[in-house]
Parts: sequence; structure tokens; C-alpha cells
Amino acid sequence: MKEINTKSLMKKSWLSLTLTLPEGNQREIIAEYAMSLGSDALYETNDAIVVSYLHDGNERKTLEELKTFITSLGMTPDIKQEIVHDENWNANWQKYFFPVEISKRMMVIPEWENDDNHDILIRIRPAMAFGTGTHETTRMCLKWIDDFADTATSMLDMGTGSGILSLAALKCGAQNIDAIDIDEDIRENIHENFELNKLSSELLHLQISQTPTFQTSYDIIVANMIRANLFPVLPALFPRLNPNGKAIISGLLIEEKDEFEAFAHSNDWKIVQTQTLNEWIAFLCENSK
Repeated sequence: MKEINTKSLMKKSWLSLTLTLPEGNQREIIAEYAMSLGSDALYETNDAIVVSYLHDGNERKTLEELKTFITSLGMTPDIKQEIVHDENWNANWQKYFFPVEISKRMMVIPEWENDDNHDILIRIRPAMAFGTGTHETTRMCLKWIDDFADTATSMLDMGTGSGILSLAALKCGAQNIDAIDIDEDIRENIHENFELNKLSSELLHLQISQTPTFQTSYDIIVANMIRANLFPVLPALFPRLNPNGKAIISGLLIEEKDEFEAFAHSNDWKIVQTQTLNEWIAFLCENSK
């Protein structure tokens, strides 16, 4: 696997924005919009969204676009700004990251925590490829991975990010995992997370590409992506689910439920189960052919 030049990474910094917002659908709409503007990380607290953008000269324009969008919803932007350097990233995000129990046998924990009560522990280091297991969309995916990955001989992790879903699947017994993303910076974080879990990142077929190479079909397809990123890739996923396979789709708001259902049914996917956590919904699908 190609290594990242860590010296070049250390020169990076990010504009971290704390948006004070009430809970509800409008906050989730703003969170989705913030991600669509190119956010490297997003976390929700009880009264705010914390979102970060690469400090590269374009983030001020992004900030103004975000303010304009919030104003268009009839709200007054309440945004605290902070520049976070790469070497301070872990310390900045530790206060938001806590252990998350997925099932009786699976728990996601930060690297500085320990647990003796679960058979499957997934250790994660917070990084710019954000995927710590605390967000509702990730937790719903992990629940189904815990249920079905033990018999999977092939899996596609679309939009892999930190690699947490692939890590969980490997620990459950899945094999032959293709992990796809378009962000080159995730390589180092995935390598770190695999090392934390005493697994070789070579177990993962990672592709950073807009035009990845897929296997003919998969036992499990998982895509945890916001609507703006998910819907364009769905046509490539529909024909690649094995006849007895499972597709796990997450990252959508409950209000986007009907749109996905129509899309799935018109492409021979049968929705067999749903989960909801707060404003988010996830779908478990099978091939209806």
C-alpha cells in the first residue's frame, strides 16, 4: 500500500466551525448542506454542529455560503470559528468521541479507552477522514454488519472514510473487501486504524478513485453517504448485489425515505428492513430478481 507523506500532512490546518443550532430537521438539513460543501469532518452535539474545512484559501467562501444557506432557512447564523492545526486534531476531537456499544458483542472505542466486556472491539483514532462510530448513520450500518458480515465472502464499502465499516466486517469474519473513496487523505487514517486493531491494511483492497474497479458482485454492499454523494453512485451498485446478498444504505434523512424507496424499487432492490435514529434512516435491501 502506498504510504502518505506525513510531513506534508503536518503542514495542513483546518477551519473548525461550531454552529449553534436547535435539534430538529432544519439542523440535519444544515448538516447535510455543510457536508456537501466539502467538509472533512462533522460532529453533532446537543446544541451544535461542529464542522471543519481545509484551510486552503477557499474556506472563507464556504463560510459565507453556509451563512447564506442558514439565513435562507429563516435562521440567524451563530457560528464560532477556530483554526485547528493537524497536530492538534486528536486533542481537539477527543472531547466529542466516546465508546459506543453496537451490540452485546461489538463496541467502538477511541484508542485511549479499554473494554473487557465485548468480544469485538473496534479501536478508532479521530482524524480528518471522520468516521468514529458515534454518528447515527454509522451505528445503524454497524448493527447490520454485526448481523450479517460473518458469512460474507465479498463486500463493497462505498465511501469508506476512516475504514470503520470494513474493520468491523473483517473482525466479524468477512473476506475480500473493496473499499472505495475519492479522498486521498484517508489512506493514512485507515492504516492507523488497522494498526490499532492489529490488522494489516493489506487485507483491504482500497481504491482512491472516481472510476474504481468493482468485483462482478458482492455478498454485502454498504454505502454510508449523504444524499448528494449517494444517489449518483447508486446506479453502479444496483447490479452488483448477489442474489442472496444484503445492501446496507445509510446517510439519508427520514424525509428522503420516499425518494430512495422509489429508486430502489425501480432497480430490483427490495427493502426488507429499516432503522431510524433521530432524524436519520437506514435501509437493509435484498436483490428482488
